[in-house]
Amino acid sequence: MLSDLTKNNTNILHKNRDALSRKSCVIFSPKNSRRKWIAIGDGGQTAMGMTSTGLAGAMNSGELCINAPTDNKKKPPLKFFRAILDSCDTAAQAVEKCKELLAAGDYWCKDKGSIFFFLDAKEGYICEFTAKNFTVQHITSGFSVRANIWMNPGMQTYSRNTVSNYLDSAARMYRAYSGLNELLDTKGKIELLDIFELSRSHKMPKGSSQGRSLCFGATNSAVSMEVDREYPDVLSTIYAAIGHPRHTVYIPLPVCTEQVQVLPEMLNGKWDAASWKRFKELKLSAPIPEEWTKFEADSLATYKKAQADARALLKQGKRTKAIKLLNDTASAIWNDGKVLLGL
Repeated sequence: MLSDLTKNNTNILHKNRDALSRKSCVIFSPKNSRRKWIAIGDGGQTAMGMTSTGLAGAMNSGELCINAPTDNKKKPPLKFFRAILDSCDTAAQAVEKCKELLAAGDYWCKDKGSIFFFLDAKEGYICEFTAKNFTVQHITSGFSVRANIWMNPGMQTYSRNTVSNYLDSAARMYRAYSGLNELLDTKGKIELLDIFELSRSHKMPKGSSQGRSLCFGATNSAVSMEVDREYPDVLSTIYAAIGHPRHTVYIPLPVCTEQVQVLPEMLNGKWDAASWKRFKELKLSAPIPEEWTKFEADSLATYKKAQADARALLKQGKRTKAIKLLNDTASAIWNDGKVLLGL
């Protein structure tokens, strides 16, 4: 979603990741990488993340299709996305890198195609592709939503999706669309706390024949990546729910964070494991504890105040002080979150 909806000069890319992995963690670019980036993923592989230039991106499965990328010696989506983080600074460059990798035949996703989301301070793109067919939607205002079905013009001809799979994805897309539109109707804008709440929706509207909502048993992490349009390289932030979104809390990860500053529990899988322990004990439908939502509201207000102060410092040319302020504020929030979760 673009800044005309957030009303605060930021663009936001949100992603709920649905996968079997139970080892979600924060991942940083290697010291010898050509680009600096922060991501959420597992096994060293990236699912969604942001570069130090404010390029946000996320990978997603597409539909069962013809021209499926079946060569398992090529890059699966996690490595495909990692190659983009390593080599791109803008959303437009990320689109071109997708095309380059596809032209080289360097892509594998079994019997499905893919959907990739890219967003920077100016614009967004949604790429949908098989191993041989590529389309892109360019977004400069409003919002757009995808589940695991293609919506770009021309892609449907390559689909071999089943009716049940299509309806499942379409229902979840409708749930996101209706939730966002309700926010716009009632508040006139979309804010981060609203996105956090919507991302945890685990029930479909009454009368729906579909069982899965936006958050279900296979949802293993979620992020809201906020790209600042004025200082994307410092003020842009990933708000990450590491683990099952209904059983953990969202915390900020400034794009200017260094690995040495992050808590070990966010890197070694313990933060994630705690969420799945709670999931096993309390199940999907357990209510979100009030102290968790209060923590998120309070910590977001604290971090937003730090961002405002950091922006003032940046306008004065005091970049180092701005970065330190953001990291100190985020670090205090991480430590409070660790205590709250009993880690």
